[in-house]
Amino acid sequence: MEKNKIKVKDLTKIYYFYDRPIHRLIELITFKKKLYRHPFFALNKVTFDVYEGETLGIIGENGAGKSTLLKLISRTVAPSYGTIEMNGTVSALLELGVGFHPDFTGRSNIYLAASMLGFDKKTIDEKINDIISFSELEDFIDRPVKTYSSGMYLRLAFSVAVSVDPDILVVDEVLAVGDQHFQKKCLDRMIGFKKEKKTILFCSHSLYHIREICDRVLWLKQGKIMAIGDPKTVIREYTDYEREKNSKKSKQETKIYIEKNSFLDSVSAWILNIEKEEKKEIVVKIKVKNQNNGRRFHLGVGIYRNDLVECFATSTKLDGVEPFFVDGEKDIFIYFDSPLLLEGRYKVAVVLFDETGLHVYDRKDQEGEIEIESCEFTGRGLFFMEHRWKV
Repeated sequence: MEKNKIKVKDLTKIYYFYDRPIHRLIELITFKKKLYRHPFFALNKVTFDVYEGETLGIIGENGAGKSTLLKLISRTVAPSYGTIEMNGTVSALLELGVGFHPDFTGRSNIYLAASMLGFDKKTIDEKINDIISFSELEDFIDRPVKTYSSGMYLRLAFSVAVSVDPDILVVDEVLAVGDQHFQKKCLDRMIGFKKEKKTILFCSHSLYHIREICDRVLWLKQGKIMAIGDPKTVIREYTDYEREKNSKKSKQETKIYIEKNSFLDSVSAWILNIEKEEKKEIVVKIKVKNQNNGRRFHLGVGIYRNDLVECFATSTKLDGVEPFFVDGEKDIFIYFDSPLLLEGRYKVAVVLFDETGLHVYDRKDQEGEIEIESCEFTGRGLFFMEHRWKV
C-alpha cells in the first residue's frame, strides 16, 4: 500500500479586502458588529493526497492559487480552514533569496540563508564549497550581492536551497532561474531528487516539463481543483480550456472566427482503411465568418496524434498562398492526398491567423477522432516511408 507523504483536506485560504482603510479600523473598534470586509477565496476546500516518491505537478492560470497552495504546504502561510498532514522534512524553493542582505558578500549570505534553513556552522562549512560550485559564482562569491545581476542572485539562492536533503521538496517556477545552462542544472538536480524517491510538488507554466517529470498533475482554477490525475489527460483538459477561453476572447474582440470545420468523402465515418495501392483523400472544409470586413487572413491546418504529438502542419502562408478576404462567410478547402500515417487515432486542428501569420484569431479542433487502420503499412512512428532492405 502506498504511503501518504502529504494529506490535504478541505484546505481553504481567505484574504479580506476593504473598500477604504478606515473600514478595517471601524471593524476592530466595534468588535466586528458590522463587517465591511470582502472575502477572496485564494483556495476553496482543496483536498488531495501525495504519495511517497511521487512527483505531483501543479498547473493553472496566474491567480489560480498555485503559489498560495505551496506556501500553505511549506508552513509559511497559515490556512483559514482545513488541515495539512505531512510525514517528513520539507524544503521549499518558493521566494528564492528571501533573507539575503544586499551589503553582505555571497559567501556571508550563504551562511545567513543556510542558518535560516536550520544548518549549524559546522554543516555549512562542509557544504559551502559544493554550494559555490553549483552556483558557478566562484569569481563573485566574495563581492556584495547588491552588485549581482538578478540571474546571479537567483542562482546563489537556488544553490543554497537545494543543498538541503529533504523528504519533501516544494518547487515553484524553478525553471525561471538563470540562463538555459543553469536551468538544465536545476532540472537535473530535481530529476536527481526524483530518482532518490523524494516526494516533489512541482509548480510550473512549462507544460512540457510538467508532463515529462510528473507522475500526476493537479489543475487549479480560481482556488478549486478542476482535475487531478494522469499528466497527459489533465494537461489536455487544461490546454483545451485555455484555447477555448482565448478563442472566445478573440471572437469578442475581432468578430472573426471559424464557424465550423468538417470532413468530406471517405472520412465521414472517421475511419480510414489505407492500403498501399489505394488512393485515399482527406478533405477538410473550413467555414470562416467575418463580421469585421476589411482584413485579410491566413489559415493553418495541423494533424495531431491523440497524445498531442504533431504529425504535420501547414498554412496558406507557408505554402505561398496570398492572404484572403472574407466578406461575410467563406468556405475553404484543403486536400490531403494519400496520407501515409501509421495505424492510430488522429485529430485535425484549424487555426485562423491575421495576414502576418502571427496573431491568432481563432482555433477549432476536430470533434471526435480519425482512426486509421493501416492494413499493409508496418513500422513504428508517425508515418510510412517507402524503403527497401539489402542484406
